[in-house]
Amino acid sequence: YKDQPNQEAVIKAVDKAGNKAEPADDNDFGAGRKANRKFLKKNFSRLIIASVLLLVLMYFSMGHMFGWYLPYHQPLALVSTQLGITLIIIGLYFPMMIRGFKSLFRLHPSMDTLTTLGISAAMIYGIYSLVMILVDPVHADHYAMNVYFEAAAMILVFVSIGNYLEDIAKLRTKSSIEKLVSLVPDKGMKLVGEDFIEVPIEHIYLGDIVRVNPGGKVPLDGVIIEGYGDLDQSAITGEADPKFKTIGDEVIGATINRNGSFTFRVTREEKDSTLKQIIRLVENAAGSKAPIAQLADKISSIFVPIVILLAAITFITWFILEGPTRAFEIGISVLVISCPCALGLATPVAVMVGSGKGAENGILYRNAKSIQALSEVDTVVFDKTGTLTNGFLEVNEVNFNDEELTRIAPIIMGLEHLNDHPLSKALIKFLENKGHSSLKMSEGNYVPGKGMVGTMNGHRYLVGNQKLLNEYKVKITIEPKLVGTHIYVAEDDHVIGLFVLQDQIKTSSLEAVHQLKKMHKQVILLTGDNQTNAQELAKRLGIENVYSDVLPEDKVNVIIDLKKKGHRVAMVGDGINDAPALETANVGIALGSGTQIAIESAGII
Repeated sequence: YKDQPNQEAVIKAVDKAGNKAEPADDNDFGAGRKANRKFLKKNFSRLIIASVLLLVLMYFSMGHMFGWYLPYHQPLALVSTQLGITLIIIGLYFPMMIRGFKSLFRLHPSMDTLTTLGISAAMIYGIYSLVMILVDPVHADHYAMNVYFEAAAMILVFVSIGNYLEDIAKLRTKSSIEKLVSLVPDKGMKLVGEDFIEVPIEHIYLGDIVRVNPGGKVPLDGVIIEGYGDLDQSAITGEADPKFKTIGDEVIGATINRNGSFTFRVTREEKDSTLKQIIRLVENAAGSKAPIAQLADKISSIFVPIVILLAAITFITWFILEGPTRAFEIGISVLVISCPCALGLATPVAVMVGSGKGAENGILYRNAKSIQALSEVDTVVFDKTGTLTNGFLEVNEVNFNDEELTRIAPIIMGLEHLNDHPLSKALIKFLENKGHSSLKMSEGNYVPGKGMVGTMNGHRYLVGNQKLLNEYKVKITIEPKLVGTHIYVAEDDHVIGLFVLQDQIKTSSLEAVHQLKKMHKQVILLTGDNQTNAQELAKRLGIENVYSDVLPEDKVNVIIDLKKKGHRVAMVGDGINDAPALETANVGIALGSGTQIAIESAGII
């Protein structure tokens, strides 16, 4: 385009096409959702009224075929009643008719144009038949039996059902975006002069210094300049294990500081933050058009001119052969019969039947796009944490002498009770289940990113990772058998045992992967976890293709690359970080046990 259209020009163009548009407010999701719910409620009421009227219309138009009682049998009364009911239904959906005609007049026919064309033809022929009943009462029964009012109304109602289902899907997507926005804290502790003052996030700018206390949320993306923290990044990466961050490390907005406190310098404004990028990815993916809609538009652009041309040729031919009356009947019949019943009527019915069958088996479909796309999938991409695994760490290997574990377990529990780290909770839970109880430690400290150090009866105890043992110059004499999170236990200067914690594979995951490979589907593991853990899990499940250490935007890029290579991709996930990928894939599948945002972003649950 030579000139980029401004907001006002876009709004005018949309209005001219028969729709409504208004300026978007990126932050006013609440008001937008309220308006959308009101619109949806209004459409539902309209659909109920139209459906009831359609049943009444079917009674009057087809009752005689089943021998039903009719209050009157006069052709004029029956046709007049059908016309009146049909006009009311058309009135309820008149904006759709307007859009169809506007698209036709602008030479850009759409699905609405096809629907409008068929309905208009049926109405014209019905009114023609009503006139002929008055003009030629001898053949009134013939004209009364050849009206298409019920066909016009049925097409309109069923197309409206499809539109209503699509509106529900769009509202759910907006709901997921709203939930993403709610993750960002409203305020942050900003350095003003020599003091940290709580200010709205809108007043935190690029380069500002912000402090985050234990349990607090990081307001924006930045780099730590002082202190440390154990950051729960599950909202972004989906991984349950908090990451230790210290000076020079990057922090991401909306993540939670579980332990420690730190100050950081803001490196991205709110509009460019990681979470905002996720929101934009979800919006862009959700705004893309469904394949069936694209197909309908392509058909419309070719089909409408051909139908009109054929109707015109038919009218002229029969006008020459048998005169205007017969020519009009057959010409209009061509338009009515050519109405896109398969696209406009059969598709919503197929969606409802398919959705019902899915619900019987615990599968919920959002829309027709998901059902259509699922049948074409050749590649299935799995998130790891919470999808193939349980989503939390458990002790999976214990390398202790039984007597040593019995002796040392109370001390381990006493130390871990001083810390709120998820690894501490996992160890305590495991030892409690084994029947051990905790001792109160005389002294204990948390070493950030490494583990716990404490003393009891003159002995020093270490419970932590390899970095902690290296710091205290304790030689590691026990080698783990499994890949995972390794927690060593040392007394004074020697290691006495080892725990290996893993995120356990779900019992159903191995069978699911096996069945997909049996169906000749390509299976891919896509995770924010590190390469070692990802490869170990993939090996156990028999997955050859692995992408590890990926952020939400990286997941989207992987999906896009697969689609560019011609693959039809299904993404299976459960976390907030999976939402953009779920929307970008040809079909997104969310586990019912996953986060609400993931569920709202998926096409199948």
